[in-house]
Amino acid sequence: MAVTKKAKASGRPFVFLNHGLWSYIDEIKSAGWYVVFESGVAEPDRASVTQGAPPPAAGRAVWAHDGRILYVESPLDRYFDSHVWKAYGPNAGAPLEDEGDELTDEELAEHDEDFQLTKREAQAFSDALDAWLTSVHQRHAIALVVAWNGSRTDAWSKWSIEEVPSRVIPLLQELEANRRPPSEDTRRDDSSEQLVARVTRAAIAAYFELHDPKKLDATLHDAMGDVLRGAMGHGEQTDASLQRLLRYLRKPAAPG
Repeated sequence: MAVTKKAKASGRPFVFLNHGLWSYIDEIKSAGWYVVFESGVAEPDRASVTQGAPPPAAGRAVWAHDGRILYVESPLDRYFDSHVWKAYGPNAGAPLEDEGDELTDEELAEHDEDFQLTKREAQAFSDALDAWLTSVHQRHAIALVVAWNGSRTDAWSKWSIEEVPSRVIPLLQELEANRRPPSEDTRRDDSSEQLVARVTRAAIAAYFELHDPKKLDATLHDAMGDVLRGAMGHGEQTDASLQRLLRYLRKPAAPG
Protein backbone atom coordinates (compact mmCIF):
# COMPACT_ATOMS: atom_id res chain seq x y z
CA MET A 1 0.00 0.00 0.00
CA ALA A 2 1.95 3.00 -1.24
CA VAL A 3 1.84 6.37 0.44
CA THR A 4 -0.98 8.32 -1.18
CA LYS A 5 -0.78 11.81 -2.67
CA LYS A 6 -3.20 12.86 0.05
CA ALA A 7 -0.79 11.65 2.74
CA LYS A 8 2.10 13.53 1.17
CA ALA A 9 0.00 16.68 0.89
CA SER A 10 -0.94 16.44 4.57
CA GLY A 11 2.69 16.58 5.65
CA ARG A 12 2.17 13.40 7.69
CA PRO A 13 4.61 10.61 6.82
CA PHE A 14 2.25 7.79 7.85
CA VAL A 15 -0.97 7.10 9.70
CA PHE A 16 -0.42 7.38 13.47
CA LEU A 17 -3.49 6.64 15.60
CA ASN A 18 -3.47 7.99 19.17
CA HIS A 19 -0.50 10.20 18.44
CA GLY A 20 -0.15 13.01 20.93
CA LEU A 21 1.46 14.22 24.09
CA TRP A 22 1.87 11.25 26.39
CA SER A 23 0.75 11.75 29.94
CA TYR A 24 0.18 9.68 33.03
CA ILE A 25 -3.40 8.47 32.65
CA ASP A 26 -5.18 6.11 35.06
CA GLU A 27 -1.93 4.76 36.53
CA ILE A 28 -0.70 3.21 33.28
CA LYS A 29 1.57 0.31 34.12
CA SER A 30 3.00 0.14 30.62
CA ALA A 31 2.60 1.66 27.17
CA GLY A 32 3.07 0.09 23.76
CA TRP A 33 3.21 0.90 20.06
CA TYR A 34 2.24 -1.23 17.07
CA VAL A 35 4.21 -0.42 13.91
CA VAL A 36 2.92 -1.91 10.65
CA PHE A 37 5.29 -1.69 7.69
CA GLU A 38 4.38 -1.51 4.02
CA SER A 39 6.41 -4.69 3.49
CA GLY A 40 8.29 -7.04 5.75
CA VAL A 41 11.57 -5.91 7.32
CA ALA A 42 14.24 -8.52 6.62
CA GLU A 43 15.52 -10.31 9.68
CA PRO A 44 19.12 -8.98 9.39
CA ASP A 45 17.75 -5.39 9.44
CA ARG A 46 15.46 -5.72 12.46
CA ALA A 47 18.05 -5.13 15.17
CA SER A 48 19.01 -1.77 13.68
CA VAL A 49 15.35 -0.74 13.82
CA THR A 50 14.69 -1.68 17.43
CA GLN A 51 18.04 -0.50 18.79
CA GLY A 52 17.11 3.07 17.98
CA ALA A 53 13.86 3.04 19.97
CA PRO A 54 13.96 5.70 22.70
CA PRO A 55 13.44 4.85 26.36
CA PRO A 56 11.07 3.71 27.67
CA ALA A 57 9.69 2.40 24.36
CA ALA A 58 12.72 0.14 24.09
CA GLY A 59 11.67 -2.12 26.97
CA ARG A 60 10.61 -5.06 24.80
CA ALA A 61 10.32 -5.62 21.06
CA VAL A 62 8.36 -8.31 19.22
CA TRP A 63 8.43 -8.95 15.48
CA ALA A 64 5.63 -10.85 13.73
CA HIS A 65 3.99 -11.44 10.37
CA ASP A 66 7.32 -11.94 8.58
CA GLY A 67 8.57 -8.54 9.68
CA ARG A 68 5.41 -6.61 8.75
CA ILE A 69 4.52 -5.89 12.39
CA LEU A 70 6.71 -4.61 15.21
CA TYR A 71 5.40 -4.17 18.74
CA VAL A 72 7.47 -2.25 21.28
CA GLU A 73 6.49 -1.56 24.87
CA SER A 74 7.83 0.03 28.02
CA PRO A 75 9.36 -2.16 30.75
CA LEU A 76 6.89 -3.74 33.14
CA ASP A 77 8.97 -3.37 36.31
CA ARG A 78 7.71 0.15 37.06
CA TYR A 79 4.88 2.43 36.04
CA PHE A 80 5.22 4.17 32.71
CA ASP A 81 5.60 7.70 34.05
CA SER A 82 8.52 6.81 36.30
CA HIS A 83 10.41 5.43 33.31
CA VAL A 84 9.76 8.63 31.36
CA TRP A 85 10.87 10.66 34.38
CA LYS A 86 14.09 8.67 34.63
CA ALA A 87 14.87 9.18 30.94
CA TYR A 88 13.82 12.82 30.50
CA GLY A 89 13.43 14.37 33.95
CA PRO A 90 15.81 16.78 35.73
CA ASN A 91 18.01 13.88 36.86
CA ALA A 92 17.89 11.97 33.58
CA GLY A 93 19.89 8.78 33.72
CA ALA A 94 20.14 8.62 37.50
CA PRO A 95 18.79 5.41 39.09
CA LEU A 96 15.42 5.59 40.77
CA GLU A 97 14.96 4.87 44.44
CA ASP A 98 14.32 1.14 44.98
CA GLU A 99 15.35 0.40 41.40
CA GLY A 100 15.99 -3.30 40.97
CA ASP A 101 13.93 -4.26 44.03
CA GLU A 102 11.07 -6.72 43.76
CA LEU A 103 8.06 -4.49 44.48
CA THR A 104 4.40 -5.44 44.53
CA ASP A 105 1.93 -3.59 42.30
CA GLU A 106 0.66 -1.74 45.37
CA GLU A 107 4.20 -0.69 46.38
CA LEU A 108 4.93 0.43 42.83
CA ALA A 109 1.77 2.52 42.69
CA GLU A 110 2.55 4.17 46.02
CA HIS A 111 6.18 4.81 45.15
CA ASP A 112 5.66 5.95 41.55
CA GLU A 113 2.84 8.37 42.32
CA ASP A 114 5.61 10.89 43.07
CA PHE A 115 6.48 10.93 39.37
CA GLN A 116 3.69 13.05 37.93
CA LEU A 117 4.96 14.06 34.53
CA THR A 118 5.16 17.66 33.49
CA LYS A 119 4.60 18.74 29.91
CA ARG A 120 8.37 19.05 29.51
CA GLU A 121 9.09 15.35 30.14
CA ALA A 122 6.06 14.19 28.18
CA GLN A 123 7.01 16.37 25.21
CA ALA A 124 10.63 15.20 25.30
CA PHE A 125 9.53 11.58 25.12
CA SER A 126 6.96 12.26 22.40
CA ASP A 127 9.57 14.09 20.31
CA ALA A 128 12.07 11.25 20.74
CA LEU A 129 9.47 8.68 19.70
CA ASP A 130 8.50 10.69 16.61
CA ALA A 131 12.14 11.13 15.63
CA TRP A 132 12.81 7.41 15.90
CA LEU A 133 9.73 6.41 13.88
CA THR A 134 10.44 9.02 11.20
CA SER A 135 14.02 7.76 10.90
CA VAL A 136 12.81 4.17 10.59
CA HIS A 137 10.24 5.24 7.98
CA GLN A 138 13.01 6.63 5.79
CA ARG A 139 14.60 3.17 5.63
CA HIS A 140 11.54 0.91 5.89
CA ALA A 141 8.25 2.50 4.85
CA ILE A 142 5.68 2.55 7.66
CA ALA A 143 1.99 2.21 6.83
CA LEU A 144 0.48 2.52 10.31
CA VAL A 145 1.42 3.19 13.93
CA VAL A 146 -1.05 2.67 16.76
CA ALA A 147 -0.22 3.82 20.29
CA TRP A 148 -1.63 1.59 23.00
CA ASN A 149 -2.73 2.75 26.46
CA GLY A 150 -3.58 6.34 25.93
CA SER A 151 -2.29 9.67 24.75
CA ARG A 152 -3.71 13.11 24.15
CA THR A 153 -5.00 13.04 20.61
CA ASP A 154 -3.62 15.84 18.43
CA ALA A 155 -3.88 17.01 14.82
CA TRP A 156 -1.77 14.12 13.48
CA SER A 157 -4.04 11.58 15.17
CA LYS A 158 -7.22 13.34 14.04
CA TRP A 159 -5.95 13.33 10.44
CA SER A 160 -5.07 9.64 10.84
CA ILE A 161 -8.54 8.79 12.11
CA GLU A 162 -10.03 10.17 8.90
CA GLU A 163 -7.71 7.84 6.97
CA VAL A 164 -9.10 4.71 8.64
CA PRO A 165 -11.79 3.93 6.03
CA SER A 166 -9.58 4.42 2.97
CA ARG A 167 -6.18 3.24 4.22
CA VAL A 168 -6.36 1.38 7.53
CA ILE A 169 -9.32 -0.93 6.86
CA PRO A 170 -7.81 -2.24 3.57
CA LEU A 171 -4.51 -2.76 5.40
CA LEU A 172 -6.23 -4.72 8.19
CA GLN A 173 -8.08 -6.81 5.61
CA GLU A 174 -4.78 -7.62 3.92
CA LEU A 175 -3.10 -8.59 7.20
CA GLU A 176 -6.05 -10.75 8.23
CA ALA A 177 -6.15 -12.51 4.87
CA ASN A 178 -2.44 -13.32 5.12
CA ARG A 179 -2.11 -13.93 8.84
CA ARG A 180 0.51 -16.43 9.95
CA PRO A 181 -0.22 -19.37 12.27
CA PRO A 182 1.64 -19.22 15.60
CA SER A 183 4.92 -21.11 15.75
CA GLU A 184 5.74 -23.45 18.59
CA ASP A 185 8.43 -21.14 19.97
CA THR A 186 6.25 -18.00 19.99
CA ARG A 187 4.26 -16.83 22.99
CA ARG A 188 0.57 -16.86 22.16
CA ASP A 189 0.24 -13.15 22.96
CA ASP A 190 3.11 -12.39 20.57
CA SER A 191 1.80 -14.43 17.64
CA SER A 192 1.05 -12.82 14.29
CA GLU A 193 -2.69 -13.40 14.62
CA GLN A 194 -2.79 -11.86 18.10
CA LEU A 195 -0.87 -8.76 17.05
CA VAL A 196 -3.12 -8.30 14.01
CA ALA A 197 -6.15 -8.67 16.29
CA ARG A 198 -4.85 -6.06 18.73
CA VAL A 199 -3.99 -3.58 15.96
CA THR A 200 -7.50 -4.05 14.57
CA ARG A 201 -9.14 -3.49 17.93
CA ALA A 202 -7.10 -0.34 18.61
CA ALA A 203 -7.65 1.15 15.15
CA ILE A 204 -11.42 0.72 15.20
CA ALA A 205 -11.67 2.01 18.76
CA ALA A 206 -9.72 5.12 17.72
CA TYR A 207 -12.05 5.73 14.77
CA PHE A 208 -15.12 5.70 16.98
CA GLU A 209 -13.63 8.22 19.35
CA LEU A 210 -14.68 10.78 16.73
CA HIS A 211 -17.38 9.01 14.71
CA ASP A 212 -20.83 7.65 15.53
CA PRO A 213 -21.09 3.95 14.57
CA LYS A 214 -24.76 4.50 13.77
CA LYS A 215 -23.79 6.80 10.89
CA LEU A 216 -21.58 4.38 8.95
CA ASP A 217 -22.43 3.77 5.33
CA ALA A 218 -23.20 0.16 4.44
CA THR A 219 -19.82 -0.59 2.83
CA LEU A 220 -17.78 0.70 5.76
CA HIS A 221 -20.17 -0.92 8.26
CA ASP A 222 -19.67 -4.33 6.67
CA ALA A 223 -15.89 -3.94 6.26
CA MET A 224 -15.40 -2.89 9.88
CA GLY A 225 -17.65 -5.67 11.08
CA ASP A 226 -15.68 -8.24 9.12
CA VAL A 227 -12.24 -7.18 10.36
CA LEU A 228 -13.42 -6.79 13.96
CA ARG A 229 -15.10 -10.19 13.96
CA GLY A 230 -11.92 -11.67 12.49
CA ALA A 231 -9.88 -10.13 15.29
CA MET A 232 -12.22 -11.32 17.99
CA GLY A 233 -12.18 -14.79 16.45
CA HIS A 234 -8.55 -15.07 17.51
CA GLY A 235 -9.39 -14.65 21.18
CA GLU A 236 -8.69 -10.94 21.49
CA GLN A 237 -10.58 -9.62 24.47
CA THR A 238 -12.77 -6.55 24.28
CA ASP A 239 -13.77 -4.00 26.84
CA ALA A 240 -17.43 -3.11 27.36
CA SER A 241 -17.47 -0.36 24.72
CA LEU A 242 -16.02 -2.62 22.05
CA GLN A 243 -18.39 -5.42 22.98
CA ARG A 244 -21.27 -3.01 22.33
CA LEU A 245 -19.68 -1.94 19.05
CA LEU A 246 -19.23 -5.55 17.97
CA ARG A 247 -22.88 -6.25 18.71
CA TYR A 248 -23.86 -3.22 16.63
CA LEU A 249 -21.63 -4.27 13.73
CA ARG A 250 -23.30 -7.67 13.67
CA LYS A 251 -26.55 -5.98 12.69
CA PRO A 252 -27.38 -5.18 9.06
CA ALA A 253 -26.16 -1.76 8.00
CA ALA A 254 -28.73 1.02 8.14
CA PRO A 255 -30.15 1.90 4.72
CA GLY A 256 -28.04 4.57 3.02
